[in-house]
Amino acid sequence: MMQHTYIPPYLVTYVTSMSHGYFLTPFVCVFAGMPLFISINLCFYRIFCFLCFLHGIFFFWRKKRFPLKGRKWNDPAHVNWLTLSTKEAAARIRNGNLKSEELVQCYINRIEEVNPYLNAAVACRYEQALAEAQEIDKVLAGETVPPEYSLERKPLLGVPCTIKESQSVIGMPHTGGLLKRKGITADVYSPVVRRVRDAGAVIIAITNCSELCMWYESSNNVYGTTNNPYNVDCMVGGSSGGEGSINGAGCSAFGIGSDIGGSVRMPCFFCGIFGHKHSPYLTPDGDEFPPTSGDAKYYLARSPMCRYPVDLPLVLDVMAGNAIEAPSSLTSKVAAVDLTKLNYVSIASDGGSWYCSPVDQELVAAQSEVVDHLTSHYSVEVKKTSLRKFRYSVYMWLTGLEENDSGPSFCAYMANLEGSVNPFRELAKWLVGRSPHTLPCIGLGALEKATSYTKSKQSSEKVKGITQSLKAELEDLLGSNGVLLYPSHPTVAPPHHKAIYTPLNFAYTAVFNILGFAVTQVPLGLDSRGLPLGIQVVSTGGNDHLTLAVAMDLEKTMSRCGWVCPPNFSF
Repeated sequence: MMQHTYIPPYLVTYVTSMSHGYFLTPFVCVFAGMPLFISINLCFYRIFCFLCFLHGIFFFWRKKRFPLKGRKWNDPAHVNWLTLSTKEAAARIRNGNLKSEELVQCYINRIEEVNPYLNAAVACRYEQALAEAQEIDKVLAGETVPPEYSLERKPLLGVPCTIKESQSVIGMPHTGGLLKRKGITADVYSPVVRRVRDAGAVIIAITNCSELCMWYESSNNVYGTTNNPYNVDCMVGGSSGGEGSINGAGCSAFGIGSDIGGSVRMPCFFCGIFGHKHSPYLTPDGDEFPPTSGDAKYYLARSPMCRYPVDLPLVLDVMAGNAIEAPSSLTSKVAAVDLTKLNYVSIASDGGSWYCSPVDQELVAAQSEVVDHLTSHYSVEVKKTSLRKFRYSVYMWLTGLEENDSGPSFCAYMANLEGSVNPFRELAKWLVGRSPHTLPCIGLGALEKATSYTKSKQSSEKVKGITQSLKAELEDLLGSNGVLLYPSHPTVAPPHHKAIYTPLNFAYTAVFNILGFAVTQVPLGLDSRGLPLGIQVVSTGGNDHLTLAVAMDLEKTMSRCGWVCPPNFSF
């Protein structure tokens, strides 16, 4: 194996972070009229980052890198199976043109080949999956197929999939990335997993997440860090990053993640695949860790992640409990959308907020290409505008979660609900390598503690007012049949650990959870460095079919749109 000198991101990105004026945070924030409790907390976080920098100077090490280029993966005779959409694979299995066992084995082989480089799949159920696939093939080979195996009841028949570790899968680890839960396995299926299984899907593996699913890099002290299939030195997003990586590498037909602030859309964006954050309450909750409570259930979406947009409405209908052929199903509603009659709006950035990185110029150019394509292909006008209130996205998200989650505190979940963790003590332990928690998790716990001392009702009401005002402006701008084009993230996939210095870049996705809007993440090819580009297609709550229809049509009609097989892991 080749080895390359690893320059710690602590050193590189701390210098970059200083250019954002992070230690001037409270003064800039108060001068701009933002709530004092938020500005103080963000200043604390920047000081926290400075400690990371000092730690990195003394404790960095060399990392192994693997020579991937030029290698071919998987059996060439079966490559075409890996490029089938879920819908097409299920149809071939049902028609007898493909056996479920063969397809499942093909995906197992693919995982075994590339997962050592990605660390995306953290637990596998190969034997159970093959047994389930064999049973499906046996039933389909009979003279008559039982009614319970009909297309209406089992639209995902025989198709292999993967599930985020925070969802319950019987017999599989269920830690939520928390070291204190290591060794705990699930004894039930979560509602969405049960529905996917009942629809005929075969679960082959469980995938990595961030600690307690509240950070946008998928790294924890139970399983380690997941790597990006387009560049193993880069992060995959979070908290559903294992799903993003495994699907981006073509190791699963589809996956199930969850999204409370972009936890599906960021991994999909960083890993070049499609994902959908649905409207509130579309899918059932329960048997997840960590669980949600109060209004946090309104913000959280359990969402499909896949390489082909045609699979999004199909899997969503299954997760939501819809009959796929019913007029009310997403599948039917998507098919009925007339894209020439939609109202199109494009916003290129959040308006230049001081706490987010500027939007990368290649992302700006890709979004402009989408605007040009829609204009020429459908002969429609795409309104380009900006909304100043997007600058306050992170305040809206933080205030929404802090004010409305009536469940246990984040520090209580850090202790696995056995008391509560003192994050400041954990920070001191982390600096000498003695804490069982990751740095972002400790930081979030500290932010929660600091907020409890500094927040005020007056400040919270001010932020709530901004949230309601932005929602009203967007609803008026889009109307009942409008879609918004908006960046998925200000940068392409950053190097590992760099997110600790730009912790608020997730605001580009998080704002739509608080607003309750439907969002589809659409990949737009690769940038000059070979990393995925993309865009969010957004609509008001209840209009999931509009964003899904636009995503599906863009993939069909726009050459740069769609999944691109990672060059390092080409079939």
